[in-house]
Amino acid sequence: MNKNKLILGIIVWIIIVIIIWIVANLNSTDTKTWGKSSNATDYSIWLYQDDADGFIEVLNSFKTKYPQYTNTTFNVESFSDYEDYTYALQSAFAKESAPDLFVLNNSEKQSILWDYTYWINPTVVNPNDFRKKYLWVFSEDLIEVTESWDWDETKKVEYLKWLPVWYETLGIYYNKSKRYNRIKTLNSSTFESIGSLNSVISSLKEQYPNAIPLAIWNGSTVRSVSDIISQFFLLENGITSIDDITWWKMKSALTSYMLYWDISENNAYNTRMSDMVALNRTWLDLFTKSEALMMVGYPRLLSEIDKKGFNKKFLGAASFPFHNLSEWKTLLNYNYFVKSKLSENSDLSDDLLGYLSTDTWVQAYLEEYPYYLSSLMSLESDVVETKILNWYYITLWDFYNPDHLLQSFDVGVKSIYDKEIVKVLDDTTNYIDSFTNFQSKLTCKTKKYLTLENLSLNCE
Repeated sequence: MNKNKLILGIIVWIIIVIIIWIVANLNSTDTKTWGKSSNATDYSIWLYQDDADGFIEVLNSFKTKYPQYTNTTFNVESFSDYEDYTYALQSAFAKESAPDLFVLNNSEKQSILWDYTYWINPTVVNPNDFRKKYLWVFSEDLIEVTESWDWDETKKVEYLKWLPVWYETLGIYYNKSKRYNRIKTLNSSTFESIGSLNSVISSLKEQYPNAIPLAIWNGSTVRSVSDIISQFFLLENGITSIDDITWWKMKSALTSYMLYWDISENNAYNTRMSDMVALNRTWLDLFTKSEALMMVGYPRLLSEIDKKGFNKKFLGAASFPFHNLSEWKTLLNYNYFVKSKLSENSDLSDDLLGYLSTDTWVQAYLEEYPYYLSSLMSLESDVVETKILNWYYITLWDFYNPDHLLQSFDVGVKSIYDKEIVKVLDDTTNYIDSFTNFQSKLTCKTKKYLTLENLSLNCE
């Protein structure tokens, strides 16, 4: 056989094999990671905290913008407990029935679910554009740098890991009824620092010895206690992660919280704990019955206060105070949207995330959930003037201080932290040692779950 014909035959055969491989892959049903579908009929979204009905309303505006998805059915699930949520996600991924889009919380910096997420293509949300549009803290949290090989040189490439829409900060609710002449004159400037707050509490304690000045203490009866204690850790300079907590700073933060605050070093709240647990009462019950004069919570707590029938005339709110001008930090809480690595609807995920970063989407989202601040700087000034509930004189501005440094606090594995910190704070006689043991255990479990090394190691 002619040598040239032999070479030509080999080349033709290689071309045929390549064409067969391409066709097979185009028709393959195994497109879990890379597959794209612009005509998805079913698309699943999982949320944490936000109700599903409200999100479905927001999706209607997306369908108007992208008519190719008019016939797509969006299946939205919402969870109220983060531990249940993460267990459900892990189970769904194990069974390959995971949602196409879901959320994670920013306090869990090294989520064990990260391996199931896929970064956002820079053509969908460009990191440089993201820096210009979003508060700087989100850029610090969410922009990653990786290396890309281009011929004979290595280039650094930036990409956005996940997308936020909103954030929230803790504040102090206070009762300003005529019954309490001292507290009815309070305003947001009264709570500019921990020192000023302590001064108010001391005065209230002297004037109203039978009332609890500030209703925080244990874990069982205080909602969002994991975030509240995280805020106390942030007040200790240099603490941004549970791994950073030294023994002395831990003792300072926990002692401040557990005794908060009584000149006789006896928080009246703790004497009520056993009765409150037995009667299924919480700090919210004490506050709304005027047995406590102040409480800590997020703006969304206002709807729960309203359900208790609290008189709108007597409710005030202020942003959480800091230590002093050189050390202040305000705890930042938000959920970010992530794209599932197993989704077969990659095109729809990209379109959703792209739309999710627009002013139109964020505005629609915040109108549906008016207790959140905007992650977009363009909407920040408009949103802070929003009333959380129309019949209360409480706006997001009461929880917002532009001079505060927003900071995420890395708790490790959030589902473990949220559950175990309650037990630590309920241990009134041994909470220092309890936290030390808890910190070691959580650090051990976080490392084990993330690296999958030393799996047989007992972290207890």
